Amino acid sequence: MYNHRKEKIKAAIAAAIVILLILTAVVVVYKYHVEGENSDMPFEISKIVVGSMVVSEDNGQMDSVEGKILQNNGIYIDIKKNDSYKDSAVIKSVEISNIQITSVPNKGDVKWFMPNTKENKKFTYSDEYIIEGDSLTYKGASKNDTTTLEINNQGGIVAIAFGNTNLGTYSLTTEDLTI
Repeated sequence: MYNHRKEKIKAAIAAAIVILLILTAVVVVYKYHVEGENSDMPFEISKIVVGSMVVSEDNGQMDSVEGKILQNNGIYIDIKKNDSYKDSAVIKSVEISNIQITSVPNKGDVKWFMPNTKENKKFTYSDEYIIEGDSLTYKGASKNDTTTLEINNQGGIVAIAFGNTNLGTYSLTTEDLTI
């Protein structure tokens, strides 16, 4: 009888410990859900801006205007220094990765583009600016320049564009343009 009583006490203590562990896990998960992650990161995303427009590419001929219609979406991510971070930190690189198309549009082909590095435009939707693979990396530098894929080591803007190409074509002749 004495051993039976000992076994019941051991079982009760084990059950109490299990219940206490489960209760602690529930409290921690709930606190994380309410407060979020309280890690003191040196940099944070302050805003994300998406600019979307439909543009055309003409063929450059004077007697007729023919071209392709495409939709593009420029995404600009502003990264700034966290004011509550007390230590010094610098950005070595920023990588936009794991780029995936989750839904294929009914018309067109979706491609992602890096910023233009030659012309005086943010993005050029030509094959030479298509991102190979599934990531785009900006290097930390003393200045912010999206055309050279550099971000200021104390924060700045990174950009990437998604273009829906081959949406359609248009054709106008000089006769159509006469008023």
